[in-house]
Amino acid sequence: CSFVYLRNVFRSYQAAKPFLEKSVLIYSLAFGAIFSAIIPSVINIEINRSLENIKLGNAQAVREETQKLKYLAPLVTTENLLSIYRATSESSRDGVEKKQAIAEFYKEMTGEEMENKIRRLTD
Repeated sequence: CSFVYLRNVFRSYQAAKPFLEKSVLIYSLAFGAIFSAIIPSVINIEINRSLENIKLGNAQAVREETQKLKYLAPLVTTENLLSIYRATSESSRDGVEKKQAIAEFYKEMTGEEMENKIRRLTD
């Protein structure tokens, strides 16, 4: 996939070469490279930070983090939520509320009940 992008960069560079100054081409190439590397990295870091806060936090923290993750839902790996859900203890009221908050977010993301998914995975 990255080879396709790289090929397109070189093709675009060759197509724009006769029309733009060399410094403009170099700056635009550098600008594109910076954004293509930095933006995905920052998004990934934020998703991982939110998942870690979900893992370590209480039900309120889960609700706060899921509000942020709602906008990045297609990029969130549901397996991470499943493992956090399964690792959360139901021995306290907070644990039960936390599991419920995770399950609600999972359903909002996927349209599927988390318990049904877990049953299918364990069968």
